[in-house]
Amino acid sequence: MKIAVLGSLGLIGSALAGRLRREHEVVGIDRGTPADFTADLTDPASLARLDLRGFEVLVHAAGVVDEDFAADPGRAFVQSTRGMSDVVAMAARAGIGRFCYLSSAHVYGPLRGRIDEASTPNPTTDYATAHFASEQILRRSMSEDLLALVLRPCAVFGIPPDFSRFRRWSLIPFGFPRSAVTRQSIELRSSGMQMRNFVGTADVAECVADWLSDRRPPGFRSLNPVGTSTLTVLDFARLCAKQYQQLTGTACRVVAPVAEGAAEDLVFASLHAQPAHRADLAATIRELTMLLLKRGGGTDRP
Repeated sequence: MKIAVLGSLGLIGSALAGRLRREHEVVGIDRGTPADFTADLTDPASLARLDLRGFEVLVHAAGVVDEDFAADPGRAFVQSTRGMSDVVAMAARAGIGRFCYLSSAHVYGPLRGRIDEASTPNPTTDYATAHFASEQILRRSMSEDLLALVLRPCAVFGIPPDFSRFRRWSLIPFGFPRSAVTRQSIELRSSGMQMRNFVGTADVAECVADWLSDRRPPGFRSLNPVGTSTLTVLDFARLCAKQYQQLTGTACRVVAPVAEGAAEDLVFASLHAQPAHRADLAATIRELTMLLLKRGGGTDRP
């Protein structure tokens, strides 16, 4: 297939583009080089200039992130939803028959209890609401010829493709290893009893590759990519501290502001069969920690 990946230089987008290139013709679209095409969701004119006629699949992995909402929630919300409207229109103009959107498990609301694709969305933050609104923009654009997939991963881990461009250090799969390297301590903002399902970028990419081989009729489908590791935030911090200590021989403290209590209940599940898992959480955290150590803890070096 001929596939366009929007956000091809990002954490998930780069993993998707790399995986799909094994079997398909893939063109990367991002804000800068070395993307094949340049476009920016905040610039409708740049999207309008893209000519994707002849492409069969569009993968949208360029959504607005938490950091954008922390800086300016209103602007980020408009950019997210307006950007999605422009991307959907672009796909329609090009006659694209398959559309995949990278959303978030946070559209379900508080991550407690059993959550699968039949769970009712209940977004409670601006970030989650923007993702759900973008999903709905895609859903309302459905035609009898379009096959759409929305992915809702929980906590995604992986190796940033470019440390100098990466800006997701507020997320615990990246912030905790970085804190271990730079401070020899990981400080939690809560008891850490929240549960999270950790899924690797490679496994998210496999879900998309599997969907591309699916010959089901056109329609809208959501999917929870489920990883093999479900841990409390506190236990994940301890895992990061352990990897740091094993690599350096130096202890790393894990500090929580309140005493730990009972772990929150979370069963993050899927109603759909998924490909075999490839990503290993502990091994990836170890590799990320090693890369940060080589950079002296800095993330702005090549």
